[in-house]
Amino acid sequence: MPSDIVNNWLNGRKYAQIDSLRLKPREHPTAGGTPLSAQRGQAEAFYLRSENNEFWIAKKFYPNKCPDTDYLNAIGSILPQHKAFRCGTERRVLTSASLKKVTGSYYSKQLADWLENVVLMPQIGGFDWASMTERIRDREVFLSEIERSALCVNLATAVKEMEACSISHRDLSNGNIFVNPRSFEVSLIDFDSLFHPDLPMPAYTTAGSEGYTAPFVEPGDAQSTYCNLADRFALAVLCVEFLILTAESPFYHEGGVFSQEDIDRRNGATVDYAERELRKACPDALELFRRALSAGTFQDCPSPDDWIAIFRDFGCCLSVDDLPEVSFALIETVPVACVALPDNPWNN
Repeated sequence: MPSDIVNNWLNGRKYAQIDSLRLKPREHPTAGGTPLSAQRGQAEAFYLRSENNEFWIAKKFYPNKCPDTDYLNAIGSILPQHKAFRCGTERRVLTSASLKKVTGSYYSKQLADWLENVVLMPQIGGFDWASMTERIRDREVFLSEIERSALCVNLATAVKEMEACSISHRDLSNGNIFVNPRSFEVSLIDFDSLFHPDLPMPAYTTAGSEGYTAPFVEPGDAQSTYCNLADRFALAVLCVEFLILTAESPFYHEGGVFSQEDIDRRNGATVDYAERELRKACPDALELFRRALSAGTFQDCPSPDDWIAIFRDFGCCLSVDDLPEVSFALIETVPVACVALPDNPWNN
């Protein structure tokens, strides 16, 4: 079992030389003696630490769920060179030869074989949006209007960058969006289902996540989302969540606001709730959300520029570049006559 292989690596207490990196698994904070990992979708992600204390993730696909090797290798080179995609542009696809026999380092033939087609990527700092929603619901985090607007603009900018490269992520959801809690920059992860016209669709791929899938997409119909502009509906849902989510918001699908059933019907309690809150928070966003919900195709959904424009036009999200140029006028100097003071001016 793969878990036994990584367990042995962890318990060996040595770094392994993997290509140019020296790495070892991070231990689970509460289950001592076991590696820290997360199971999701088509893979298990193991959390690693480098010798110079950098954090990495090794993504191991489940049997019969791994995309084609050529597909995996192509992803890093076709993604936009934008910081939101660092997890993808800096990733590497390992082979059994990636594990080196180095004196003092951990090595096993089983681990070398296990590393075949493992995707090694830098761990992105901050919190995924699912974790942020949990903190907001627990009243540990409070977002201002400016911060909420910044999240919308930054995510829309990332989607715009992808569309310029004819790429669709195809699974934008609260677990695949990371937020920097200081700058509110947005990063994307999990690019192993993305669309690009030069890549064939993987045999095992998603059609989207519950609560974020367009109502015109049939359940499980991955082919209908393997196209350009396929992130526009999920972009609308995430922007709505950024703008309205509070401790009182509905809870669906790992922290999302919307029931997929309500989305499919294009109405229901969660849709009504979102419309009420948007009417108070940002009426222009309400209009964009309604456009997305009534759309029959991805092309009918609001574009990234539509989302960016409502915050720029109404001053909700200013950057330094948006501020007017300021000029400073020098004050005219006036000569002052000298005044003679007594020997001890402090005595009256």
